Amino acid sequence: MGAYFTTSAGDVDFSRMFLIPSGTALVGAILLALFFHPPATAGPTDGKG
Repeated sequence: MGAYFTTSAGDVDFSRMFLIPSGTALVGAILLALFFHPPATAGPTDGKG
């Protein structure tokens, strides 16, 4: 995988390498925004409920 992100000069192309985790984080944030809906009110906190 290191050879995939290496330039012809032998340097690592970090701008391309960090696109994969950035894209994964973006997809995760979009999925949370669309599908995570916390309860409107908090339940009882005394443990009896």
